[in-house]
Amino acid sequence: MIKLFDYFNGHSRKLYESFKASKLEEDLTIVLNDNGFLPDDVISPYQFFADNHNTENMKPRFFNQVTVPAFWEIKGNNNSATINDMGRLRGKIFYQSGERPRIVSRVEWFDDQQRVRFVDYYSKNGIKFAQTVYDLNRKAILKKYMTAEGKEVIYENFVTSDVILDWQGKSYFFPSKLAFVLFFIKQLEITEHHFVINSLALPFSVLYNLPSNGSDVLVWQEQCDGNVPGNMQLMCKGDMKRHCNIIIPDKNEYETMLNIADAKVKSRILQGGYLYNYRSRNRYTKEIVILTNSDQLRNIKVLVETLPDFKFHIAAITEMSDKLMQLDQYANVHLYPSINIDRVNELYQLCDIYLDINEGNEILNAVEQAFDYELLILGYRQTAHHAKVTLSEHLFEHNDEITMESKDQLIQMLESLKDQQQFRDALLAQKAHAHEISREQFEQVFKQAFES
Repeated sequence: MIKLFDYFNGHSRKLYESFKASKLEEDLTIVLNDNGFLPDDVISPYQFFADNHNTENMKPRFFNQVTVPAFWEIKGNNNSATINDMGRLRGKIFYQSGERPRIVSRVEWFDDQQRVRFVDYYSKNGIKFAQTVYDLNRKAILKKYMTAEGKEVIYENFVTSDVILDWQGKSYFFPSKLAFVLFFIKQLEITEHHFVINSLALPFSVLYNLPSNGSDVLVWQEQCDGNVPGNMQLMCKGDMKRHCNIIIPDKNEYETMLNIADAKVKSRILQGGYLYNYRSRNRYTKEIVILTNSDQLRNIKVLVETLPDFKFHIAAITEMSDKLMQLDQYANVHLYPSINIDRVNELYQLCDIYLDINEGNEILNAVEQAFDYELLILGYRQTAHHAKVTLSEHLFEHNDEITMESKDQLIQMLESLKDQQQFRDALLAQKAHAHEISREQFEQVFKQAFES
């Protein structure tokens, strides 16, 4: 089975990790657009043709390790960094989400009129592996990919839509990105395998143009907005060499699609879900963790005072302000200024509840990480950072007037969790919101999709 993704986004990652947690036989995971931070067992056209040989000393690039001209200055915080020349902005550094703090994913370079002219992309090994060139109208015109040594191997022209490949001493010209990807697939010799795709864009075009017969699956992870997508209808007409069934993990989207689709599409649709291989198991304790990059934690003082039975572990990757440090006076508060990644992971393992009440930007992909550790996620609607993994019923309206006597809904919810059964029910509701199914159900629906 070949998983063929356009991008390794949140949807692709969720599907990839579900397969990892299953016992279904997997051959290969391919991502057509490499972001530089793919898992080690995932391949991309760039990785295949660049053929980089990673060494043990290769590490992600820290923000102050970006190469800049002499006398230019890099200034950074936990959200991003800037490159300055005598007070003039020359570039902006962006960090990779979910990695340890201040790891570089891309750098935008500006001209004298503050227009982006180049964007450099960095990998998890710290190499500059790609660069996009922009014209004076801020339109991307070219993207080139380089080896670890800086040799250019792939040129993607966005104006003419063609691709040039320099590989094994030869130069190849492809009139389209699709033609380039089909050449890549041919080199892998995988056309006889089952394919799993989650996009009706380039991955669907690949399946449509494969020369061999086969049986494949589209995992539909998007929203149809009341209309069956054109390529999905094309897939179900029966004109393709390859038969393709459709699995929809989202229950609401599945029911919507059944209501609007014609008979040909309906006959191909199966309801699925996801597997989650949690990094730890919830023990239903009253241990709470909060990650923050600011001292604005809504109602934190009242929460701490009202819930003395709960322990609050508050962590930041920077120094903490006096406002936060004052919370140290409470016996049920533990503060962790300038925390490192290893200690953050230890807190996730220690705690069973994540409070999403930080008014600043989310750090370290905290909410999704909390979900991965099977923590129950609660918070205020006004401060929620990741609604996709947070059940709406677990986000409450903020009340500025709450006191120890006049408790808001979040406090009431936390008090209810002293009952282990209510805690368990709340966690199960969160998992249902994330469309979790059993391993047996996951494996069965894919077997059915390939066989029917």
